[in-house]
Amino acid sequence: MRPIRSERRVEVVHDPWRGAPRMIASSSVDHALTDQGAVVSTHQSSRAALVCGCVGHPPGGYCGVCTNPSAPVCARCFRFCALCLKPLCPRHSVVINPANPAHVLCGECAQARARHRAVAGMFRWILSPFVEFDRDARS
Repeated sequence: MRPIRSERRVEVVHDPWRGAPRMIASSSVDHALTDQGAVVSTHQSSRAALVCGCVGHPPGGYCGVCTNPSAPVCARCFRFCALCLKPLCPRHSVVINPANPAHVLCGECAQARARHRAVAGMFRWILSPFVEFDRDARS
């Protein structure tokens, strides 16, 4: 077979961390002539793996916590930290309220929130013999 024509298409997104375009999908079509004069076309397509493991969803962005942001996160799994607005993948998201899994925190903000709650609880316990607290007013 003798190749007569090739087409290559690449789908890219802009990587804000590296400042360069990053390939997320590619496709190619190769046309060739057989010895009998027939045209044979070969179609091939591939998509880059998404960090979240989803297949077939459009990319939503890159995680700001991953040390090597090698692949995008799909738009369905992509979230932002509720406090610092850092972009997050599912692996680096900490769910604040299980009743509303869309509100997440990054690891740093989750640790800061836990420290704040622990210190507030300790002061509440120290002051409890002297001050009466409302049970509904807990943060």
